[in-house]
Amino acid sequence: MMKQKIKYLVIFIALGILVFFAKGIYFALEAKNQENRSLTDIPTFSFKDLQANDYTNKNLPNDKSVVFIFFKSDCPYCQAEISKIAQNLDKFASAQLIFVSTEDLIDILQFAEHYQLNDKYNIIFLRDEDNTFVKRFAAKSIPYVLIYNSQQKLVKRFKGLAKIDLITDEISTNFANISLGNCLNDFLKKSPIEKWIKNIINHLSLLKS
Repeated sequence: MMKQKIKYLVIFIALGILVFFAKGIYFALEAKNQENRSLTDIPTFSFKDLQANDYTNKNLPNDKSVVFIFFKSDCPYCQAEISKIAQNLDKFASAQLIFVSTEDLIDILQFAEHYQLNDKYNIIFLRDEDNTFVKRFAAKSIPYVLIYNSQQKLVKRFKGLAKIDLITDEISTNFANISLGNCLNDFLKKSPIEKWIKNIINHLSLLKS
């Protein structure tokens, strides 16, 4: 009788442990899914540029990829990442690069100048003075890179040091999609297909009326 009770007790404990770990896995996955959903579109933000002016979502371009790079100037991995970017600027020509740090403006400026990135047309350095980037962009490491397409939808994110080719491949893909879309629009505008479609729409409207 005692052995049977011990057996049931062991089974009960084992089931309890399994349920505990299953719940832990479930909540972890749910938290990750929630995090991914919150990043699907570029989160609302307000940072300061190197002239201490506000830079928000309204300043973002809508015709190219946007790449956020969260960094610290004394982080060796960040230095390696940005050094590679500086050496391959031509591959980033079709994207807007946004470097964000919580450090003082003077430190960010010196960092930008060191890598000669402070005067590039498609690069901007921002200061997160209220420490909101970590929470809103789910940053758990540095460097931390998020790539959004021209529709401001998340394409890819990299936690820690990322290979430059992986970043530029995503940018090139988005640029190709934009170019294809522009070519298609131009074709439709110049071809009789557009008039044909408009005639059908007008005809259907007349039928409804």
